Amino acid sequence: MSGMREDHAPPAPFHVTPRGFAGPNLLAMILFEKFGQHQPLNRQSERYRHEGVSTLADQVGACTTVLQPPHALIEAHVLAAERAGALAGTDHIGSVLEPCETQVLRAGSERGADRAAVMASLIMTAKLNNIDPLAWLADVLRRIADLPQSRLPELLPWHWAAQAEHRKVAA
Repeated sequence: MSGMREDHAPPAPFHVTPRGFAGPNLLAMILFEKFGQHQPLNRQSERYRHEGVSTLADQVGACTTVLQPPHALIEAHVLAAERAGALAGTDHIGSVLEPCETQVLRAGSERGADRAAVMASLIMTAKLNNIDPLAWLADVLRRIADLPQSRLPELLPWHWAAQAEHRKVAA
């Protein structure tokens, strides 16, 4: 054995946002309070300042980007069901789109409107599937970076609920 020593540091932990250190639970809380409870970021910032989260808008933007793939899958699912007539006579599309439209009207920019629409539809989809949006968002933010794209449908609310039940039974 040579006299050289090899030090191997463990891999750096995954952070949802670039250069961020806020964890998925805190980020999920910020997102849910902003888009699910309509709590403006300026009101949240005082409370979260002690957590080291100073630029909430940047955190929200980064999280919305991370959550684009599940949102795209939900959007494709809804559009496919609508084309197939599976949602005819139901109010699901209206109940998802109406809050999105309200959020968009209140947004100060096109980018803010896009973020609001994405987050409102994610939160409403979780609620329509009888899932706690806060728990779901935290879990998705925690797991999304480690999943290959082919397994992203596992994060969709209707699949997530079944997996959560399975994990509960297994524990």
